[in-house]
Amino acid sequence: MNTISASQKINFGQGSLALLIGLVAGASSAIFYKDNNLVANEIHLGNPTLISNVVDEPKISPHQNAEIIKLLSSLKTNNDDKIPAFNMTNLGLQPFESLFFFDEFIKECVREHNGNRAEAIAWIATRLVEGNDEAFLNVLAGDAIHDAKTLIQVEDILKSQGNKYWHQFTEGALAQFALQNPKKGFLWLDNSKLEDTARSSLSLHYVEKIVDGLLTKHTSEALDALNGIDCPDEISVALRRSYYEKMARNNGEELWQTVIKPNTSPDVFCDAFESLFPTNPNKYADQLTASSITGEGRIKSEQILIHSWSQLAPERAFEWLTNNRHLLKSQTPMSPLFESWARRDSLQASSALLQLEAGDERDDAISGLVLGLYHSENDVAMRWLAQIADNEKRNTLENRLSKNLK
Repeated sequence: MNTISASQKINFGQGSLALLIGLVAGASSAIFYKDNNLVANEIHLGNPTLISNVVDEPKISPHQNAEIIKLLSSLKTNNDDKIPAFNMTNLGLQPFESLFFFDEFIKECVREHNGNRAEAIAWIATRLVEGNDEAFLNVLAGDAIHDAKTLIQVEDILKSQGNKYWHQFTEGALAQFALQNPKKGFLWLDNSKLEDTARSSLSLHYVEKIVDGLLTKHTSEALDALNGIDCPDEISVALRRSYYEKMARNNGEELWQTVIKPNTSPDVFCDAFESLFPTNPNKYADQLTASSITGEGRIKSEQILIHSWSQLAPERAFEWLTNNRHLLKSQTPMSPLFESWARRDSLQASSALLQLEAGDERDDAISGLVLGLYHSENDVAMRWLAQIADNEKRNTLENRLSKNLK
């Protein structure tokens, strides 16, 4: 068994030891020990620092080596129905000391499994899950994510052991991707072999961490990766939308230039447009009008524009809609716009309605106005109701109001 020299300095930029910093302390500060005195060193998670001249690293003593061998023996079982539990915290080691012990424990497990790292990691993971040791399970997962092949192999082994093992290990891997390499974590999440139900069970907390990590870099590669998502599961969709919302606030033009590409799927474009539009309605209304976006993406985006603008500034939505009606690809209804407008400023909405010529569009606008006024100005609403030219539309709306369905 190898021992760790006190003269060795540890680079926390890579490897499993870095991953417990913060976890053992419960925050962004890690606590180290030197001659039984506490030494505090501030560590910013996600940007590990080279630790040098801070502490004398504890040695793994012959006694501890023997404890590792003893522990390995105790965790072996021929009873497949009961996997032994293992909890590092219960070993009674100091936080910093436990890092070294666990690292040596992993190495010895790999040796026990004839150098097969994936089998060793999966073997430890099942025992950590049984011991409810989430912190060290995350450390173990963080060790595995550096090698994509190992990660896939570990997942396959754990899946054969039972859902609870590979679900918890996967969640740990996602947490560590969020800390270390959010872009890689996003790609792994989108391309992994997990079924939709498994992906949906993962904590959105970690998804948000990955989004935050991606956002700090604003790389075209990350945006292209997001643009490439085309699956319905809620994690991928939530990831994309959360990222777009933050990107729209920080660098909207870069987001627009990415999603305006011809190969962008309608769902991706609409998610981006829905995030972008409220940040600068006039700008993105003009850019949508002038764009070459066609088909479903164009129709949905126009509907998003009118719906969003109706809430923000209905008079601007009406102006844009009437000026660009000949350019629109969708038959955008006037009713929702005038319903919102009537609640904000009924006089302004009524005046705008007078600009519309008789026909379906005007009847639709009156319907919205009536719905917006019905509870606050009932008499005015009923007078407008009488002006709907289409008898069927007027009777349908009157029946709806009489049943107080609104």
